[in-house]
Amino acid sequence: MKKLILTLAIVVTSVTMFAQDYYGFARDINGYSRRYNTNQVAVLYQNHYGIPQTMLMELYNGYGRNWGNVTLGLELSYLFGVPVWDILDTYRGYPNGQGWGVMAKRYGIRPGSREFHRMKAMMKNKNKYWRGIYTDYGRGYDPVIARRNRVIFDDALIRFRQTETSTGCIAR
Repeated sequence: MKKLILTLAIVVTSVTMFAQDYYGFARDINGYSRRYNTNQVAVLYQNHYGIPQTMLMELYNGYGRNWGNVTLGLELSYLFGVPVWDILDTYRGYPNGQGWGVMAKRYGIRPGSREFHRMKAMMKNKNKYWRGIYTDYGRGYDPVIARRNRVIFDDALIRFRQTETSTGCIAR
């Protein structure tokens, strides 16, 4: 009985910490972005990721107008090699902040695994990166600074967006 209780406690703790990692990352990045208007942030992201501003604004709206969630979605898309729209759709399928943990599990990231630690390191580095970018941007408002350690998305990760037409059919 003690082993069962201990096992359950470990599982609950792992799952809670798993979710907090995503939430904390998104919260931090969103906090850094609040000093600037939406267009300024979109230009920074365009310079860093090479994604058109119109697409970034669609992602921003899709992720609840939260640049932290956009950043996490883009980074997971890049890490997993999955189109950004698939990441967004999965995220939307799990409301109340549950989408990130579910998504990581869907793509093989288990709490405590080697891949999980790799992803945590990526999030730590990206958090530090964006904190520095937003700070430096505030000094001179030059969005080109976001090109440091640039991540360019392959067209396959951003090209297709399935949208529902007025007839209910899926169009590409």
